Amino acid sequence: MGRRPGVPWERANRPYDRPAESVIVLRSEVAPPPAAIQYRKADIVNGTPGTRTRVRGLALVIAMAMVVLTFGAATAGAAPQAKKKGTPVLIVVGDTAGTKAPMTMTVAPTSVPAGKVTFTVKNEGTVIHEMVVLKTKTPYTLLPVVRNKVSESTAVGEVADIGKGKTKSGTMTLKAGSYVLVCNLSKHYGLGMRAAFTVT
Repeated sequence: MGRRPGVPWERANRPYDRPAESVIVLRSEVAPPPAAIQYRKADIVNGTPGTRTRVRGLALVIAMAMVVLTFGAATAGAAPQAKKKGTPVLIVVGDTAGTKAPMTMTVAPTSVPAGKVTFTVKNEGTVIHEMVVLKTKTPYTLLPVVRNKVSESTAVGEVADIGKGKTKSGTMTLKAGSYVLVCNLSKHYGLGMRAAFTVT
């Protein structure tokens, strides 16, 4: 393009000095904001961006905590209660040479109130023993013996098969009355393994 008369070369080449039809205008389009900052309208209306999301998250945590607490309370309420033990009675049975020598049975206490009674039997002998509870008014030394044993027709419970050096327990409910405690293995009653017992 030639220089116009009377106009310096530098001004003649400036765009704004050129005719309007020779100036090219470029339109610049602004890119939309990234998706990460395009917050939902509802979030912006109700507070800072993300407020509703945080509120919903907190509500979910609280709801889950309530469920856990409720389930724990229900489980604790449904847990079975431990069995209540009865009045404790300690019985020690012993022998020195099996059925070839006298046997012993000691009981403490010998009298308890009616209700649940827990017998703990300790075998300090050399052979296996047992403890049978018989409800009878017959004196403990006078029970009829048949084939080296006494009748168990009035038995209300027992602690069986106590090995030498072992201890076993048994709980039973006893009514008021007179009882006899025996080891009813063959010949053991006759050798002295017997004791009187009273429930008041």
